[in-house]
Amino acid sequence: MAENNNSSGGIGCLGLLAVLLTVLLVGLKLTGFITWSWLWVASPIPIALVLEIVLILLVFGGALGLFGIVAGIAALLDRHDRNKRLGSYPRLNLSRATTVAPKQERFTELNLKR
Repeated sequence: MAENNNSSGGIGCLGLLAVLLTVLLVGLKLTGFITWSWLWVASPIPIALVLEIVLILLVFGGALGLFGIVAGIAALLDRHDRNKRLGSYPRLNLSRATTVAPKQERFTELNLKR
């Protein structure tokens, strides 16, 4: 009986590209076609790791942001439905409305003595 193993433990497209580019650069360095430092020859692998971490963080952050937006909209709709059911929308009550006259200021005459 064959065992079905669906684990995804590969290095992925970005990792494969980094390894192939590193192998190419090592070959070019050993044959003398490039005179770069070994740090630059081996740099595609750490650069690919950093790019992959940034990509994972962007996807994870985007998913959390989308989840937050959906949760906020759901909360607003739930509150709207609850207010509609309970009839607790604020209503304007004009039964006791009164008109307010503006205050009249009292002016007093100043007695100016010379």
